[in-house]
Amino acid sequence: MTSIAEALKERRIARMREGQSVPEIFPLRSAPDVRVALIPLTEAEYDLALAQAAAIEVADNSFGLERRGRHAQAVQLWYSVRDPLDLTKLAFDSVDEMRSVLEPADINFILEKYTEMVDLYSPGLEDLTDEQMDELKKALQAIDLRGLYGKPAYHLKCFFLTLTVDQLQDRSPWLTYTDSLTPTSDEPESIPVVEQN
Repeated sequence: MTSIAEALKERRIARMREGQSVPEIFPLRSAPDVRVALIPLTEAEYDLALAQAAAIEVADNSFGLERRGRHAQAVQLWYSVRDPLDLTKLAFDSVDEMRSVLEPADINFILEKYTEMVDLYSPGLEDLTDEQMDELKKALQAIDLRGLYGKPAYHLKCFFLTLTVDQLQDRSPWLTYTDSLTPTSDEPESIPVVEQN
């Protein structure tokens, strides 16, 4: 291991010990007296989770894909869930142990917490220059939105669903549709039904 890698590894361990890598330590839904901690995963841990999920034998259908995705999430959680008293220690000896002792509601709850943590600490757009921001706006305007389908269309809808109306500064007519997609602070989030032309 290079000196740079060693330094980064030591820094990560130090931050875990100080609790700086964990935004929250929280009780489990099914056992409020048991508390767990979460830490962000490294890229290598994400890769290992995906590799383990890819290795399981599943049917080549939607059920199999869902099972594989759920397994990847479980492995990610296994790497992320730590002992609150020592953040360098995994909370469970194996993925199987974790899945056998945690209720499905606990796993879903921890997944929500992990997503919140990642969203909170994900980089924003503050580091983009004005020129880069202008280029990004031009690129977005150049996309043929009617030509989107599958994953790009899904992610575009998710993007609009995460915006609030006050984040949309332009009040041009095309925003009538996006206003219906984006929640206000007083309205519960819901996915509207869009009629196809």
